[in-house]
Parts: sequence; C-alpha cells; structure tokens
Amino acid sequence: MNIKASELRTGNILDYLIEDKLDDRQEWYEPSAVDWQDIKYFAEREAKNKGLVPNGPVREHYKPIPITEDWLVNLGFVQPKDKFDYYKDDLIEVCVQDDTVHVWVLYSVGSAIQVFHIQYIHQLQNLYFSLSGKELELKTPLK
Repeated sequence: MNIKASELRTGNILDYLIEDKLDDRQEWYEPSAVDWQDIKYFAEREAKNKGLVPNGPVREHYKPIPITEDWLVNLGFVQPKDKFDYYKDDLIEVCVQDDTVHVWVLYSVGSAIQVFHIQYIHQLQNLYFSLSGKELELKTPLK
C-alpha cells in the first residue's frame, strides 16, 4: 500500500524501518507514532514523484500495520465472551477472520454501516477520531 500524506494524522501508528549495522538484525520494522516531520516527508515525496511510479523496487521506510486481534486489544477494543467481533465505545465493531478485516460503524441499537476500505491501524485510528473526537489510546505504549 502506498501511504499518502493526506491520510495521516499526528499520532497515527505505522511500521518504521530501523537500520542498525551494529545489531544482528541489521534492519527491521518497529511500530512508531507519526509526527509532523513524517507527514512532511510523505508530502515532499509525493510532490517529488508527482504521481510517477519509479522504475525498480523502492525501499519503503514506512509500512502500514494490518489490523490484527492483538492490535485491537492493545487499542482498547473488547471482545464479549459470546462474540467473535471486537467493539470500541459502541461506535465501531471489527471482525478479523483469517486475513480479512470487516469494520462496521454502529449508529443505533442493532444498526450498523459496513466500511470497506479500513484494513490498517492508521485508518482505524482516523475513523475512530472522526466518529468520537478522541484518539485510540494504546494499553501498551510504543518504545
């Protein structure tokens, strides 16, 4: 997925490429909260590329994080004992089955609208903020 500056907000969580030749791993991705400098990086990259796709592989320093059950729990979603889905503040329902994510916005008792384009943590963060005006808080903070 090619992330655009326009879909990011300060505090969104992405995987960030760490390069350390002194570490046995040499390079790896770690979750990191986006700041204004990261958003500037995305905007400058878009302006430089002007929509052109470069020839050959491009090393991405940022990757979106797929929605998983572990991430949902860390973001404060709860799974009732008799359900497969996860809920947050009676606003959002998320179901993760295999590699497929289903997201619904709950708007009254027993009624929901499915949102089809939410597959990554930063998208879920943005949806939650749009609905509630609040940030999704991590139970376990990032390093």
